[in-house]
Amino acid sequence: MTNTPSLCIPQKILILIEELTKTYDDRSTSVEALQGINLIVMENEFIAIIGSSGSGKTTLLNLIGGLDKPTSGKIWYDGEDISSLTEEERVLFRRKVGIIFQDINLHSVLTVEQNIELPMIYAENLKKLSRVRRVNELIEKVGLSKRKKHIPTQLSSGEKQRVGIARALANEPKLILADQPTGNLDSETGEKIIKLMRDLQREFSITIMVVTHNLDVAKKADKIFAIEDGKIIPVIFDSNGKKQPKKS
Repeated sequence: MTNTPSLCIPQKILILIEELTKTYDDRSTSVEALQGINLIVMENEFIAIIGSSGSGKTTLLNLIGGLDKPTSGKIWYDGEDISSLTEEERVLFRRKVGIIFQDINLHSVLTVEQNIELPMIYAENLKKLSRVRRVNELIEKVGLSKRKKHIPTQLSSGEKQRVGIARALANEPKLILADQPTGNLDSETGEKIIKLMRDLQREFSITIMVVTHNLDVAKKADKIFAIEDGKIIPVIFDSNGKKQPKKS
């Protein structure tokens, strides 16, 4: 691609978003899911995006991950304008990004190790021996060495999410996007999952963006962004660490 960003991007900026909008239309109405979002995410940061259901936070994550295309505005990823990619180009781009889903979406008939290996097969950039080594490394990192031959129905919810984390790391991405990774977990398991993600983020020097409406999860991040009605708003905390509304 030959486009260059309208702002000078320092080397350490991974994501630059300019006036991003997303509108969904049907026959009778239009919904503005995002309205003029501007955002900068640096390399090696752990970012939390908070907001109520329907606020636009998952839409933002989907646009950054190439799962959808914006109505207007720009998304620069590692210096590349990904907002104007064709569908075919977005498929290729998605191989560069790790995605952790709230529902995890593991293949039910595949074992733990097969689920983790799958993104590497799609990427077609590693031979079998290299894939096996990478899978074994990741299984060790997420603490599932004794469960690698199990299928998803034989795993707990926390173990499934650990598989999802390992799968997201499979192709050594610079960026991982996590949509409500603790949403289906009890508080203790959720805390362990966020700690694991934080530890892996530091070990592998990657950027992680987590969408959540759990403030305790968000507080583990380096930075917190809040979305309300499709717009970024300031996040203010009181002396007890509770989120307060912006003062007019």
